[in-house]
Formats: sequence, C-alpha cells, structure tokens
Amino acid sequence: MTLRLVLGCLLIQLCAVPLLAQSSNIEIIMNRHFKARGGIEKLKTVNSIRMTGVRVLSPSPLELPIILELQRPNKMREELTVQGMLQITNFDGKDGWIKTSWAANKEAEPLSPEELKGLSESEFDSPYQDWQAKGWVAEYLGRNVVDGRKVHQIRFAVTNTRTIIASFDETTFQEVQREQILRSLGNEIKFRSIFDDYKMVQGISFPFYIDHRAMYRGRNIRLILSKVDVNPELNETRFTKP
Repeated sequence: MTLRLVLGCLLIQLCAVPLLAQSSNIEIIMNRHFKARGGIEKLKTVNSIRMTGVRVLSPSPLELPIILELQRPNKMREELTVQGMLQITNFDGKDGWIKTSWAANKEAEPLSPEELKGLSESEFDSPYQDWQAKGWVAEYLGRNVVDGRKVHQIRFAVTNTRTIIASFDETTFQEVQREQILRSLGNEIKFRSIFDDYKMVQGISFPFYIDHRAMYRGRNIRLILSKVDVNPELNETRFTKP
C-alpha cells in the first residue's frame, strides 16, 4: 500500500468519526426523549385523547374554556366557549366544519381549503416518532439555553421546504421548544412552540402548557391544560358535521 493511499484512508476515517459520533448523540437523545414520554410502545397504545383547559390569545388576557378531542389517525373535535357561547370545529380525517352559535348563520360551514390542508397534514403521534423511517435527515447542533433551560438542539430536515429545530432538556429530555421553518417562493415562515409543565397521565408524559407563536404575525396562542384523558371512548359522530 502506497503512502498516498494510507494517508487517504486515514483522512476518510478521521472525517467519518465526527459523523458517527453525531449520529450516536442524536440516537441517544431521541431514545431518552421517548423514554421520558413513557416509551414508544406505550405511546403506540394511545388511540384517543381528550384535553381540557383554557386557550389564551395574546395579547388579550381573556381565557377561553376549551375541550380538544383527538382520535387516531388524525380526527379532531374542538369545543371553544366564548362568553357562554359555543364554537365547534370538527374534522373527520377528510372533511371539516365549523359551527358558531353567535354567528348569523347557525348552520355548520365547511372549513377553508387552507384549514383542511393543515388538519390533514397533522399527526396524531409525535412528529419525531419513526423519524429515521420517514427519511428525515438529522444534525446535532450542540448545547444551548432556551427560556433559561439547558438543552440539546437537533435540526431535522423534513423536506426541502420544511425544517424543524428541536430543543430537548439536558436533564429530563422532554421537548422544551420546537421551531418550524417553512420555505416557499424564496420566503421563510417561522413557527415556534414552547412546551412546559409536563405531567404523567396513565404512564405517559404530556405538556400541560403549550405556547404556539407565529413569528411572522407577532402573536401567540397559549393552551393551558387542567386535565388530559387517555383513550376516552369517542363516538365517530363526535367528528362528523355538527
């Protein structure tokens, strides 16, 4: 073997070491994250969820009672109470409707194509579940501080137009922040979600505080939960046209 070939092999090996270490770090972090949530197998036993709490639309301090029901694979029902009046939003996995008791039209109206697209693309399970099988490309960004908490940050290239930067607490490995970047026609749209106040419910960890921020609009929606029910019995009619 010539000296040039030996040096070439060494160079390839040296370059490969950081990549292997990075891949190992990512797998360790994600495994610990899912263990903190209750474990992959436990999460897969969940077929329905009911969340009860309040929604706060910033900058208004008004707290609106909300009941959110989800059923696998991506069905949803939302009941929002505003000054004693009810607004119901249903999605059966394909079609969706909204019925507002204070509107002039008391009948349920179809959701917009944009709303339907967002709901149809939503996932019942954690977006990180089976991330490797989905073909996501992950990069470990190192340690950082988010909202005063030390975190590990990982960048997931979901598609050519969508990227997720996830921050996991160094100690608990619970998700602290999720930043989504969408690219379209040369523009970037950023969404940021903050997760806190994790509690165990039937062996599964849920964040009871969620803060969604649309960075391009400068506003945020907070969801503060008081109760989470795992696998409640939900009739199919709960998700049909109200």
